[in-house]
Amino acid sequence: MSKKRVLLLGASGFLGSCLTQLAPRDVELVLGYRRRSDKFGKFRNIALDLASAMTDLQSKMLKKINPHVVIHAARIEPFDQDPKRAKIITERLAKIVKALGSRFIYISSDAVFDGKKGNYSEKEKPHPVTNYGKAKLAAETAIRKYFKSNYVIVRPSYIYSDDPNKLDKRTALLVSELRAGKQIFLFSDMYRSPILITDLVRAIWKLATSDFSGIVHVAGKRQSVYAFSRAVLKNLDMSQHSVSPDSIKNNKGNFAADTSLNTRFARKLLDVTK
Repeated sequence: MSKKRVLLLGASGFLGSCLTQLAPRDVELVLGYRRRSDKFGKFRNIALDLASAMTDLQSKMLKKINPHVVIHAARIEPFDQDPKRAKIITERLAKIVKALGSRFIYISSDAVFDGKKGNYSEKEKPHPVTNYGKAKLAAETAIRKYFKSNYVIVRPSYIYSDDPNKLDKRTALLVSELRAGKQIFLFSDMYRSPILITDLVRAIWKLATSDFSGIVHVAGKRQSVYAFSRAVLKNLDMSQHSVSPDSIKNNKGNFAADTSLNTRFARKLLDVTK
């Protein structure tokens, strides 16, 4: 039985690297990158910058690979917060993937919601308040324009690592500032649904090789940013004394207060009991 060929876009990133490391043995993995990395090892790889014009050469490369599944875990720098460009770039890619007959897995975000109520299910209408969230929703819309089936839009919340040697940027910054002796203030009234990167990756691989089509929220339990950050520091055996609670009400800005995600459907779909 031949292996299922999977093209992973964003292979050199935080999520992409973990997807590579935990790839199932029965998958033939091809890695797409924007910046060359020494992480690729034995895997076949191609240079593909989604933010640039999709040239005929790049289209031919995708056709030559002819993947059964495309996992889009890549950033589209410098257009991550540009809804118009995000839509154009994603439409361009989706059109090619659709023509190949490949399954399309897109990693979106809880930022597509405005944060006014929390516990958002897949059936609720998105209403982003940040440019990043608007760009993610624009990409989702582009995918659904071309795909009526054979696609999955995965919406996680904060993605974090419990490996001290491979921390996510958010945790790494927090650790760096604490080591520099800074006092940190974090919102105790801002809620997210943080998920451990390895849990998210295992879910993505399960979805990539399933028959499910549609949107699914893959996330952890609802926690305040303040409580979550303290828990992460405790897990890293770091002091939390310099981390203090703050309130959104004390700060100016358009904050999405509670974008926590309802994961009931995901737990049933992925057969997760916890």
